[in-house]
Amino acid sequence: MLPFWIGSLFLFGLVVGSFTNVLIYRIPRGIDWKWTRSFCPKCSKPLGWFDLIPLLRFALYKARCRYCKKPISWQYPVVEMLVAVSWVGAFFWLQPSLSSIGSLMTFGWVLFLIPVLVALAFIDLEHFLLPDGLIGVGVVTTIFYRITLHLFDGGWLTLWIDGAAALGLVLFFWLLILLTRGKGMGVGDVKLAFLVGL
Repeated sequence: MLPFWIGSLFLFGLVVGSFTNVLIYRIPRGIDWKWTRSFCPKCSKPLGWFDLIPLLRFALYKARCRYCKKPISWQYPVVEMLVAVSWVGAFFWLQPSLSSIGSLMTFGWVLFLIPVLVALAFIDLEHFLLPDGLIGVGVVTTIFYRITLHLFDGGWLTLWIDGAAALGLVLFFWLLILLTRGKGMGVGDVKLAFLVGL
């Protein structure tokens, strides 16, 4: 049974990794990621369902677009594998139990947060930008997770400590920005620090 769950996590992680690539490409360019069909970034040709199979399309087409034959970035399979392997790693690290609601909540939260953080990392690498929308989704989800989890375990003191840690990191990064006059670190890092603190 364990191999089935691991295999399923890995395959679904590849699919989510493929969607993460969509966010990485479209969000900083202001392209709609909800309703616009996937397309080749080189020739703008709309892609069919077969062109969207994670890893397989990259290998079968020898890292080239099926239509214009131009190279496909290695970022695509790397992100897909990174999300999939991280999901499997999270399973072994957290060892979620079906008999524990808190355990399942934590596992679900981590699975959600992984592609958000991967997208933020790759967007930052290419554009030196940390989109508010992605950070906001991470923050709201994390706050909801922490509050809901504490409703089950009654650990309200821990929740206050979480908030203090988040605000402490924000103040620390604001101080760094002031001292360095914004060189090497921007306001986006402060917002990300809030998420890290949570």
